[in-house]
Amino acid sequence: MQYLAGTPYQKTLATMERNAGQLLGLINQVLDFSKLDAQMLTVQESRGNLTEFVAQTVQIFQEEANAKSIGLIYQSEATGDYWFDAGKLERILSNLVANALKFTPTDGQITVSLQVTDRVLLTVADTGRGYQQKSSRLYLSGFSR
Repeated sequence: MQYLAGTPYQKTLATMERNAGQLLGLINQVLDFSKLDAQMLTVQESRGNLTEFVAQTVQIFQEEANAKSIGLIYQSEATGDYWFDAGKLERILSNLVANALKFTPTDGQITVSLQVTDRVLLTVADTGRGYQQKSSRLYLSGFSR
């Protein structure tokens, strides 16, 4: 893509590359669900700076949030290194933030927070309309029509 810098195609190619990456991520999620059903899902923990990792993942969505006039805020109380599965955490957090962007209205706000008590709590909250309590059974059950 570097040889196309400054051309009208650069932005289109960047979008295509991002979308291809997201598609690959979806395929990997389907494979992980299959492994989970077969009780073969493995956790690949590594030690790292959780605050920076979450900040970098949230930053991926900053441009889209700005384009939609949505405030995207990240707050963290965590310090030091933690053990976590970077691939799975990135996938989960990306899905939550992407959904929040999808359902948060213009001039709304999304807050990602990382809190530490006796455990680590990662929260994604938004000012979107949410969903009705009676619909929650559909969200929490398997695939449904």
